Amino acid sequence: SKEACLHFLGNLFAGSSTQKKAAMDTIVLPDVLRLAKATNLKVAKEAFFVLANMTSGSRQHTDTIVKSGVLRQMAVLLCGAKWGVQRNVCQLVCHIAVAGSVEHIRELVSEGCFQPLVALLVCEISLCVCRLDHRRRKPVCGPA
Repeated sequence: SKEACLHFLGNLFAGSSTQKKAAMDTIVLPDVLRLAKATNLKVAKEAFFVLANMTSGSRQHTDTIVKSGVLRQMAVLLCGAKWGVQRNVCQLVCHIAVAGSVEHIRELVSEGCFQPLVALLVCEISLCVCRLDHRRRKPVCGPA
């Protein structure tokens, strides 16, 4: 399946620098970018897994992905996709922000990637606080 093949590629890009370079030197990136824009969210999720692992390499890899035009799609998915897709997109945003340049960060901001990411973080923090509060209200010893 496409998902399994993409997951394999993602693991390949998580490997050594030699493995990343060999994979980047092939014509893989255009296909992965096309699949990242797929309407099938399972395929898009795995494509973003691959892209996130690509950006954990050199700044050149990050630059190639930023210049590909995929940032707008990332912002859209951060706003409304299921958590698995959002998680992989969040990982990609973080890798671009850490491994990239100041210009890459400006691109993330201008394409609208940070605002939904912050909203997700606030939502997750609120959910964790609610869970902790709920746990404190439960009787510790059970009914008497």
